[in-house]
Amino acid sequence: KDDLPPGYDAMTWEDLNRDLFDAIHLEKRVLAIIMGMIVIVAALNIISLLALIMLSRRHEANILRALGMPRHMLAKLFRAGGMRLGSIGVLLGLMLGFGASWILNVLPLIPIEKEIYFLDRLPLDISPFVCGIIGTFGLGVCFIVSWFAGAKLARME
Repeated sequence: KDDLPPGYDAMTWEDLNRDLFDAIHLEKRVLAIIMGMIVIVAALNIISLLALIMLSRRHEANILRALGMPRHMLAKLFRAGGMRLGSIGVLLGLMLGFGASWILNVLPLIPIEKEIYFLDRLPLDISPFVCGIIGTFGLGVCFIVSWFAGAKLARME
């Protein structure tokens, strides 16, 4: 801009399309909120599944207690089962997400007008950091719920 002669001014493409960039930033924020809500719903589904498993395993816990298994071992057993189930779910979810993202990245399944968007396919950026955060959150929810479920089941008479 400083190298132009007097009377001339330069505008960047970003300055010319300020409304478009504002809309894109708003869309990113809304998408982040929606994805957060999806993760919360998934966490609630994990909690409800583990609670149902705990209620359905009450009879097995009573049999193990009658055979002499200490309460802390019973709690440990159910925590391990909950973590195993949660780990399989998180791993399958991450694999399905990676697979779907890879397929959408490689195959042109979503048609895009090249004349309008200057792109021939939808570019996807698979972030290992975000996937790690989601996986860690899922495993954390499974650990907490399994811990509480195992402790409650062990305290039952």
